[in-house]
Amino acid sequence: MSKTVGVVGLGAMGSAMAIMLVKAGFEVVGFDLRAAALDELEESGGKRAASPRDVAERADVVLLSLPTIEAFEAVISGQGSVTSAGKDGLVLIDTCTMPVAIKAEGARIAADCGMTLIDGTVSGNRDMILAKTLTAYMSGDESAFAPHADVISAFTRKHSFVGEFGNASKIKFVINHLVCVMT
Repeated sequence: MSKTVGVVGLGAMGSAMAIMLVKAGFEVVGFDLRAAALDELEESGGKRAASPRDVAERADVVLLSLPTIEAFEAVISGQGSVTSAGKDGLVLIDTCTMPVAIKAEGARIAADCGMTLIDGTVSGNRDMILAKTLTAYMSGDESAFAPHADVISAFTRKHSFVGEFGNASKIKFVINHLVCVMT
């Protein structure tokens, strides 16, 4: 049986991740507020979901690729959220760049629902995902992440597990700062 990967947030990055996951042979189910993003997902071979909760109910692991803190908070704990699915043992891998404290609160909410949130970040852009040259960093519960490393490998050249929760975000902040300095 193939692993089903959920993707919540099908913007530039999330939609490219979904495309690469389908190409790698995963079943992909996704959600976005924009109908055009869901149409693109279906055209790429994925399946549309009605809500983040629907994604969580249908997936073995869920990637979050969200544009704002508000979107992250709604997907983690709002009405129809991934945690409202009550799917004990589900692993959520957040790929957003946002304050560690916000992600940590999301991890607490997920844990209260029997789920594990992995702090993940990606360094690159949509074209790098589609060319499979993206680099990713993951942190948190390594034993929860390890069975899903194949998911991250589907759209990255390299990914590294970097220890305790929040470390991936800290590395991303340093990378962003260095890009700014170099630019």
